[in-house]
Amino acid sequence: MPKYRKQDTRMKSNNGSFKKYVLGNHGISTVDIIIIVVASIVIIISGIFLFTNFKTLKQVNEDIAEMKQIIEDKQDTLDRLIELGQSEDALKADYEKNKLYVPDSKDEVGIISDVTDIVVSEGGTFRTITYSTEIVKEDGVTDVPFKIRLDSSYEQLNKIVDKFNRTDRLYVIDSITIVETSTDGSVLNTEIVMHAYYKIQ
Repeated sequence: MPKYRKQDTRMKSNNGSFKKYVLGNHGISTVDIIIIVVASIVIIISGIFLFTNFKTLKQVNEDIAEMKQIIEDKQDTLDRLIELGQSEDALKADYEKNKLYVPDSKDEVGIISDVTDIVVSEGGTFRTITYSTEIVKEDGVTDVPFKIRLDSSYEQLNKIVDKFNRTDRLYVIDSITIVETSTDGSVLNTEIVMHAYYKIQ
């Protein structure tokens, strides 16, 4: 029975040297190696990017939770003032105790001035202010809902919210919504729904 000689799967050049190794019927070319290397680099970069985004998202959630607590504290203060505000004297005394002021008119110029000064003083950029329908309370106080748009960093936004807690006039923050961020996540375009108040004459 004839014997078959095992065929060498390597390719020889004209001078008898081997040019490359072959796997199966096709082999690994230089292009295949480049594709594998590039794919590996892309996978590594994607992994780093996902990890960085995860850390950023975690920080955002922590900051939002902290701001929600500040808003809840401010709302508690307002609820307590309304309960005690059955008369102008009682309302005025509690406002003064908390260093809060409710003027005798809506004073849109004063509100815009307050908002602009606070945002700019902390390094943010004030964009717009939009007023909603006023709400007349039973205790003789009118609620003036409005929302503002501003650009800032996370740190600046925290300071801006905190500064609204320390103004002479009473402001209550309802909600904070991050509308969009810059490509590198350093600048937030934020919408804040707020309330100001004044006494009915």
